[in-house]
Amino acid sequence: MRLVTKSLVIGFLSISHVISFGQNSEKHKSVSVTDISINAGPVFGTNHAWNTQDFIKLAPNSRLANDDLTGYSASNYGMYSYGPMIGPSTASQVSLQLGLSFKKKDGSAMKGSPLLRLGLNYRSESLFNGYLGRTDRFAYDTLISNATGNAHYVDSVYSYSYDMRYFVQQLHVDASLVYRTNKEKRASFYGGIGMMLGLGVNPTTEISYHSSKYTEIINNSNQYTYGSYVGGYGTSEHEMEKTRNNIAFSGSLYVPLGVDLKFSTKNEFWKRVHWTFELRPSVNFFHSPEIGMLTSFSSYHGIGMRFNLK
Repeated sequence: MRLVTKSLVIGFLSISHVISFGQNSEKHKSVSVTDISINAGPVFGTNHAWNTQDFIKLAPNSRLANDDLTGYSASNYGMYSYGPMIGPSTASQVSLQLGLSFKKKDGSAMKGSPLLRLGLNYRSESLFNGYLGRTDRFAYDTLISNATGNAHYVDSVYSYSYDMRYFVQQLHVDASLVYRTNKEKRASFYGGIGMMLGLGVNPTTEISYHSSKYTEIINNSNQYTYGSYVGGYGTSEHEMEKTRNNIAFSGSLYVPLGVDLKFSTKNEFWKRVHWTFELRPSVNFFHSPEIGMLTSFSSYHGIGMRFNLK
C-alpha cells in the first residue's frame, strides 16, 4: 500500500509539472490548469462467474485447489463467497485529478465550460469470489428425556468448506472531459465521458480450507439445535494458501455525472473550495495472463473536494 501511495503522488506531480511547463509557452495560452481535486468511495458492481478450473489456473501449484471436490456444492455463504453465479461485489477507489480549462482566442469562456481532468486512480477489489461446502451427517446417539420420555436424536456432523478469491490492486491513468452548468452559482452539475487505463498490480489468489466436527441435537420438531456439543466433542481445522499472480492489464470507459457545491459564495478563499459527489457508470475490462479477458459493469460513488486555483 505504501508503494502504491508513493506511485500515485509521484505520477500526479509529474503530470502537474508537464502541464505547468506547457502553460508557460505561448502556444498553450488558451489552456490553463484551474483546479485540483481528490475523491474516494466504493465501487458497486458484479463479481465474475467462476468455477474451480479458474482457481486451478490461478494457483496451479496449490494443493487445496487440486483437492477432490466431489460432493461439494456452491453456496452464498462463506468468508468471500457469492456462489458460482454472478453476484454483488464492492471495491474501494481513490482518484487524484488536475482540471484543465479552455478559452476562446479572445480569452472568453467556451460554451459549457469544458474541463479536461487528468490524473491517477487507485482501486482495490476482489474479482473472483468462490465458496464450496459439504456437510456429512451421521447418527451418533439418542437421548431420552426423564421428564417427558421424548427422544432427542444426536447427530455427528462433519463440515468442510473452501473459500477462494482473486484479489488485485489497480493503478490507472485517468482522463475525462466534462461539461458544466453555470459554475458561478453555489451548486452546479456536470457530465461527460472518461477513460482509465493501467495495470493490475500485486494480484493474489487466496484459497482457504476449513473443517469442523461436532454434534447437534435434533428436537421433537425435527429442528437442529446448532452449536450443541455433547461430551465436549467439537474440533476444527483451518488452512490457507496464497499465490502471487502475474501483473494484469485493466481499464474502464465511464460516464462521470456529478454535483459540485461551493463552501461559500462570498468569502474569497472558501469560494475556491468545493464539495463534489460523483457517479461513474462504467464498462470495465481486465486481462489476466492466467485466465484471459474479463468484462464487467460497475458504478463508482465518490465523495471529494475540489480546489479552484484561479
